[in-house]
Amino acid sequence: MRITQQKNASINNSNNSLIDFMTLSSRYSKLELIPYDALLRTKEWIEKRTEILKRDGHVCTRCKRRSTKQFKARDIQQMIKTDKKKVDWFRVGNDLKLPDQIEDSHYWFFSIETLNKSSAYYRDCKYLKYKDGDSVFALIKASKRYSLNIHHKLYIINKLPWDYLDSDLETICNWCHWELHETEKVKSYKIVEGGLEPTSLTPCERCNGAGWLPKYEHVEGGLCFKCLGFKFEELIQSKK
Repeated sequence: MRITQQKNASINNSNNSLIDFMTLSSRYSKLELIPYDALLRTKEWIEKRTEILKRDGHVCTRCKRRSTKQFKARDIQQMIKTDKKKVDWFRVGNDLKLPDQIEDSHYWFFSIETLNKSSAYYRDCKYLKYKDGDSVFALIKASKRYSLNIHHKLYIINKLPWDYLDSDLETICNWCHWELHETEKVKSYKIVEGGLEPTSLTPCERCNGAGWLPKYEHVEGGLCFKCLGFKFEELIQSKK
């Protein structure tokens, strides 16, 4: 399962500004009719998501990369105190394919110490040094946007997304998450007499059961408009 930063609301939001599940459920006559992406914007899920992110150190457990932040070129120029767009970049690795120009794009923002410890995960990237007082930071240019998702290692029909065991949840970036759903099938279960019974569900043919599409994250957080986040073909039919 996937969680995008946009569709889950910003972690920086106060919990008081988030809707709780009881309030959300009162707007629907049946639990199964609640849109999945609405469940992912509840106070309960944001709290669970925050716990898992903290446990995993706010990095993808697979590629070890963090989420990026979008910077405007003019803001970067102000930070590094230059009025030029063409500047000298420092290098992580050798096979560099990124342009030399400062431009509006997605960047990782680290202290130099953090970059030195995790440089293996940012190979073939360019970065700019930014000094603030006695501290030195690095703006590492990404070739695309990275966000952190919370992946459910299994799916239980009618189970609320925050009611899973912590061990069934992991932090992975949007690109590792998409690759996972392209190459692996998430096991699904139904609750029978208090236990779990395996069931066969067909992943949505458009999003491979991810519920979202990373290249469209700028539109409704990448929500798959075919399954509306329900991930499986059988569940699409039951929500109509």
